[in-house]
Amino acid sequence: MLKSFLKYSVFLVGLIIGLTETGYASHISGGSIKYKALGNNQYYIEAAVFRDCNGATYSSWTETVDAMCTSNSTAGWTTHTVTHLAFVAPTPSPFGGPYSGVTVNSGSNQLVAEEVSDVCDKILDPSKTPNSRCRGGGAQGYLRFKFS
Repeated sequence: MLKSFLKYSVFLVGLIIGLTETGYASHISGGSIKYKALGNNQYYIEAAVFRDCNGATYSSWTETVDAMCTSNSTAGWTTHTVTHLAFVAPTPSPFGGPYSGVTVNSGSNQLVAEEVSDVCDKILDPSKTPNSRCRGGGAQGYLRFKFS
């Protein structure tokens, strides 16, 4: 049963990335889905959307996840809505930097995302320059928006 569920989960990741968001290669860079069985047929679902900071804004407060939570394929898919989880920097901060979340405003939505840029510590530290594009600088950068 678990093997069948995992097979459907892999299919689900491709389906969500391909169908649920209108994305452009220069803006939405990818996504991920994690889940954990809590028992009693209950699951914790966490999804993420990765955005290129050099592209268009991203401002979705919720995402939908379609899942087949049974080994019986005729039972059908269930749609779950997961809401934004604001990024909260760990204390103490790892690697010596402040690594605060990046606030993205679009319309009435205000999201706090985690910068996941592959840059050196000096660039990821918003109190120093140069910064990544996620924080108004010139270096390539990426944000991760989490949903649960």
